[in-house]
Amino acid sequence: MIASPESPFSLTSALRSFGRSAALLALILAGLHASAADPALYARIEFVEGEVSIFDARNEPRPARSAGVILAGETIVTGPNGELHARTEDAGFVAFRPNTRVRIDSYLAAGGKDDNVAVSLVTGALRSITGWIGRLNPGGYRIKTANATIGIRGTDHETHYIAPTPGGDPGATAPGTYDKVNAGATLLQNNAGQLLINAGQAAHAAHDGKSSPRLLDRAPPIFKPGKNEPRIESRRTELSREIETRLQDRINELRDTHDLKDLKDMKDKIDPDDARRKIIEKRKRRAADK
Repeated sequence: MIASPESPFSLTSALRSFGRSAALLALILAGLHASAADPALYARIEFVEGEVSIFDARNEPRPARSAGVILAGETIVTGPNGELHARTEDAGFVAFRPNTRVRIDSYLAAGGKDDNVAVSLVTGALRSITGWIGRLNPGGYRIKTANATIGIRGTDHETHYIAPTPGGDPGATAPGTYDKVNAGATLLQNNAGQLLINAGQAAHAAHDGKSSPRLLDRAPPIFKPGKNEPRIESRRTELSREIETRLQDRINELRDTHDLKDLKDMKDKIDPDDARRKIIEKRKRRAADK
């Protein structure tokens, strides 16, 4: 049937209806796009002391407050007496020390293989206790300074970056990137080479980048524990339990779905030493069979 212009099924009516539908669809898609573009939640602030500000991606500042949040793309700036502690979304923990500027370059903690943490330590110091990203996807974690990059292996470590000063005080701590490992291990890398740092060790990458990072005989005074260290140690223990619980829950989910390959991968990442032992035992059995 051909509709007349007066008919409710007229071409004009149809076009109007189509236009409204298209406009509605455009609004929905725009909303979805805006939602997808929203910055990821990096951490929830647990403790603030002294002067601490957070600058958003547009460089607009706001004072840091307990129970507030930090988003990917934001920058944390602490004053001479400032310190901020935050729990990251992957159940990790980070303490931003006084006189520090850190930018959260990217962050994703969705529980998948693309999970990552990338931060730039512009100046100052931080202590990072990695969460499940450090356990399951250590290759997705890095801290960048002006002259070096730090990767991890499920770690509690502290990084300091000291910029060179005009004239250079001979008695001052040498400029460059310092990293001290409390648990696990880190990989300190610059243009000249890389160095594995194990628990109880500290290392330095010189600012000029002409030599590879080197281990230090002892941690320099810049790593002297602060007055809030007991709080950090307490949170490390609490969050470690939370991570173990979450990892076990994930193992149980994989077991219930009979996803044996992912289950094996998960177990190997959680306990790499056990995975290596199994590989060695398998090789021994093969050799014995021959």
